[in-house]
Amino acid sequence: MRRGLLAIACLAVALFSLQCFAQSPRCRLVRIAEWPVRFEGELPVVEGAINGRKINVLLDTGAYASLLTRAAADRMGLATRGNYESMQGFGGESEVGTTRLEELYVAGAVRNNVRVRVGGERPIPGVDFILGDDFFRNADMEFDYAHGVVRLFQPKDCRDAPLAYWDPAAPSVAIEDDNKIVIGIQVNGKSALALIDSGASGSVVHLAFAAKVGVTPQSAGVVPGGCGAGIGANAVRQWIAPFETIEIQGETIRAARLAIADFTPELARLSPEVILGTDFLRAHRVMVARSQRKLYFTYLGGQVFPARTSRDCPGG
Repeated sequence: MRRGLLAIACLAVALFSLQCFAQSPRCRLVRIAEWPVRFEGELPVVEGAINGRKINVLLDTGAYASLLTRAAADRMGLATRGNYESMQGFGGESEVGTTRLEELYVAGAVRNNVRVRVGGERPIPGVDFILGDDFFRNADMEFDYAHGVVRLFQPKDCRDAPLAYWDPAAPSVAIEDDNKIVIGIQVNGKSALALIDSGASGSVVHLAFAAKVGVTPQSAGVVPGGCGAGIGANAVRQWIAPFETIEIQGETIRAARLAIADFTPELARLSPEVILGTDFLRAHRVMVARSQRKLYFTYLGGQVFPARTSRDCPGG
């Protein structure tokens, strides 16, 4: 799977010109792709196709592996073979199989005769294929949702040169994990690790960590937040809770209202204390520089965490 998606990125190189970064005479950001993004609900998708049939491709840095949703595979009549693999995600575990595609098209690039994973215990509205971090970890990635695009880069001779070309003063924060986009933040003054998850519609704080900073479902100002869902079969009960401060490398977000939810034990073991989702990315311009193990970001304005109240989960 990884090899096939790498080929898509390599094919895209020919479609885009070199971008030279003026602050370093040797540093060059080679733009290998620029993808127009639209939102299905709050989920970022790009155009795609399987065997000539149009699909929506979710950009999901929080998924460790790319996969075709089981609902899409069934709809297209694609035969799936089990391979004794499972994935942990929001909502629990999903059994994963494989299928072979004659043609996979993603945002202008084509790969033929490719084998892909198939998973997901329930349909994800507006999503057919999940493009995961097995693809994105091979390039530096810019989220520029204000202009409706995501860009992929291969830096050349950049070393420690600042890569936020749109803002030389943009702060940066270290990426703390070799395999995930995880950064250090402060929640109500307490240190936490946060996963940058472009496939999450909103940001979420793990219930156990929220309790450590004095926030529980019984706290003043906490209201029902509806049900969260992911690749697992279970709906996850959420609440919307007030936090005094969220701090990210010099940026302080005051009076934030974020979802809190009880991750499954397996997901809690694999995930950090906080998930920063699409709401965070829409309020910032972000460069995920895996080449430097840094994340650059610029606040664009507006409410960072526009969490809304909702009906409680059934039976909650």
